[in-house]
Amino acid sequence: MRGIPRNQLKTRADFMLLQEAALAGELRPYEVADLRRHWQALLDGRFAYEVDRVLDEGEAPDGEEPEYRVMTDEDEASGEATRTQYRLVETECSRLVRLGFEVEDVEAALAQLEGK
Repeated sequence: MRGIPRNQLKTRADFMLLQEAALAGELRPYEVADLRRHWQALLDGRFAYEVDRVLDEGEAPDGEEPEYRVMTDEDEASGEATRTQYRLVETECSRLVRLGFEVEDVEAALAQLEGK
């Protein structure tokens, strides 16, 4: 086996146990790199797109990607297209929140792993 299996990090305690092991020098360099990726995935996964509003025909979005995304849906019956603007927001349903972490906790953990 190489690295930390994805399904091994299911709880906050799993993250903290591996963090302690990394700081104590008990993990191999590639395992520390895997742990960093798992921490970063928590940060990256805290964002999701939510419906912001329907755009009029020819109306420009409120901003550029990745903050805003426009999707076009075509009604097959009428043939009309609807342009919907989505906005990237921090979601309360993210794994970061479910595990009980704050952004600052994860950033601190990543900072601790620098140079390991």
